[in-house]
Amino acid sequence: MAVQSTIDRKKRKKWYTVLATKDLQELYLGETLAEAPEELLGRHLHLNLMTLLNDPKKQSITVHFAIKELRGDIGIASLVHYQLNNSYLKRLVRKTSNKMEESFVMTTKDGQLCRIKPVLFTRHKVNNSTLTSLRKKAEEHLKQIFTQYTLSELFQFIISNKLQMELKAALKKIYPISSCEVKAFYTEQQTGVQQPIPVAQPQTI
Repeated sequence: MAVQSTIDRKKRKKWYTVLATKDLQELYLGETLAEAPEELLGRHLHLNLMTLLNDPKKQSITVHFAIKELRGDIGIASLVHYQLNNSYLKRLVRKTSNKMEESFVMTTKDGQLCRIKPVLFTRHKVNNSTLTSLRKKAEEHLKQIFTQYTLSELFQFIISNKLQMELKAALKKIYPISSCEVKAFYTEQQTGVQQPIPVAQPQTI
């Protein structure tokens, strides 16, 4: 009886389309199974940014979307988490330089509490006082940026690498930085990144 119930439930399910929000040009994110559109709300999708943007340079980045609204039978998902793969960061490490991993909690222009984790690589080995100065400058500069941009704007700023380049230029006044990356950026309201749901990803964008 239980087996028959499971089979019947599977038959009732159908594929629903999931799109990104307007600020991301309503990108097609894929499709997911559900019995009714209301079941989509709150679900998370984990996707490789290279697949979404058709850009091989973004293959080391994973983005997480949360379905927060419905448009008829279509789920509309907001970007909530940006993650740079550890394997990419390991390739940037040099024995003759310093690697600095930081973590700051900041508030965006639209009042969203977020955490950003920048990773800095110096050109050469430096002393602790220089590292401390770089950290303070990085925090100061990021706070300034966060007051100027909304959450969605900051995600786009990071994805386009503009924030990283701006931060690198600001830190250059203290000591030359060979590379500046964002390891992670997400809203602090999250209690952790949920497990991905079954998604049929698009072949091309």
